[in-house]
Amino acid sequence: MMTRKNEATISKMSVMVIFRWILMVFTILISSLGKAQKPEGPSSYLSNRSVEIEWDKVPGATQYDLEVYDGKQKKFIKSFSSKTNVFKLNVKMGTYYFRSRIFDKFERSSEWTELAELVIAPPPTKIKNNIPDNQQFYADKKSGFLGHFLSWDELPGISEYKLVMETPDGKLETETRVKGVSRTLKVPSGQHRFRVQAILSDGTLGEFSEPTPVLSVLGAKIQKPTIVYKKNFSTPTESVALLRSELAMAEFDGELFYQPLEGTSWKRIQEFRNLKTNQILFNAEYFPGKYRLQMQAKAVGFTPSEFGVAEFTIKPSEVVITPIPDEVKVLTDKDRDIESETRN
Repeated sequence: MMTRKNEATISKMSVMVIFRWILMVFTILISSLGKAQKPEGPSSYLSNRSVEIEWDKVPGATQYDLEVYDGKQKKFIKSFSSKTNVFKLNVKMGTYYFRSRIFDKFERSSEWTELAELVIAPPPTKIKNNIPDNQQFYADKKSGFLGHFLSWDELPGISEYKLVMETPDGKLETETRVKGVSRTLKVPSGQHRFRVQAILSDGTLGEFSEPTPVLSVLGAKIQKPTIVYKKNFSTPTESVALLRSELAMAEFDGELFYQPLEGTSWKRIQEFRNLKTNQILFNAEYFPGKYRLQMQAKAVGFTPSEFGVAEFTIKPSEVVITPIPDEVKVLTDKDRDIESETRN
């Protein structure tokens, strides 16, 4: 027979079993009312046109949802569901946004993650190199620019490109949107290089091409000045050297040399720097002998000209104007004594 003591023990055990069962049901009920854990991530991997999007695994997750939005206005495009934390999608080039959530075994959903950006950019094109190594170019005299033609390989499905001009160290100078695969740019004097990138219809920019070699553009080259002598008829012992340049605003640099006797060294007796007038006066007070004048024209934004050269002779008490030789050699340090002389 069961004693009262045994009956009490069984009653206590029944109460404990019932309590634990109620506690378990309550725990399950409370758990099912909460939110599931939100996934962390994402990371993405691109291979050709296929993209793989991966989120960190969430313990207890039974389903992962993915929503994809476009890159312009972030409008919803499509949703996907998967039992794993990895989504493999085939998408076109462009910019997208996406977010994810999970469901757990209690069919609870987590909160959506923040929108993450995914850019599938066009590959780089290649500029066709038409810049010869170590060659310099001169800008046009009228415009002050060099018209430089550039072309590049066409990318499938791309109709618009961005062409940038930058300094050799990569500082942006200009950028131009181009329909097609070529453009003639107006390039100012200086050193420049060029790069191209594709532009998709949604504004997504592709990878930049490799930069071109550096293009060196010099200011337009001025023609060398013409030196013409004009006798001063009111004073027969004087003459004027007229410097004629194609540019009205040109200034002149140059030197005057003296050769006392034929075959002796040329001596520099005067230098001219930033001469704003186009006239140089000569008179019989100069020592008799042969003189050589070599001058170059210059102006802001232009490359200085070569030297124009001419000679004349002074005899005692008179200035003799001699014909200007067609070709007169420009004196260098090897040809002359460069010591300047002071004339009293």
